Amino acid sequence: MVQYNIRLRFSDIESCLEWIDSPVRRRLLNQAEARFVHWFQSGIHRPSFDLWLTSQLPDSPPVWKMNLLVWLALYPSVMLLSLISVDTLGKLPLALNLLLSTAITVALTGWLLVPLLAKAYRDWLKTDSWRFNLAGSASVFALLIVSYVIFSSSNLLI
Repeated sequence: MVQYNIRLRFSDIESCLEWIDSPVRRRLLNQAEARFVHWFQSGIHRPSFDLWLTSQLPDSPPVWKMNLLVWLALYPSVMLLSLISVDTLGKLPLALNLLLSTAITVALTGWLLVPLLAKAYRDWLKTDSWRFNLAGSASVFALLIVSYVIFSSSNLLI
């Protein structure tokens, strides 16, 4: 038995739907069914298709909201890393220091802090309400200001 796998990728959901409804697709399926009878199957690779669709749905969070959450995670992370790594990373040449520091902060924010913030701000990320958008944005800015005040007024900075 010879098996062939064909994967199709589409640039957008409209192209995918056009292909699904296409008379060309139907003709190809009919030819395949006539030649291979019981051996022919078509299907969707579920994990990739589901992820692709969820990323294309209109209810995905706006970029500006995600950027605010990244900023909220990144600022204190960079400040704390700068403070606690003075005697370690701070002794390295600047290029190496920044290479290692950015690797640590990207990992920390991308895998831990932003997902936690996205969960905490889940309702705000999904809302279209002007008031709720204003309140969520104000809370992000308030936390950034609190972080700034803590870092700028503390005796932690040497």
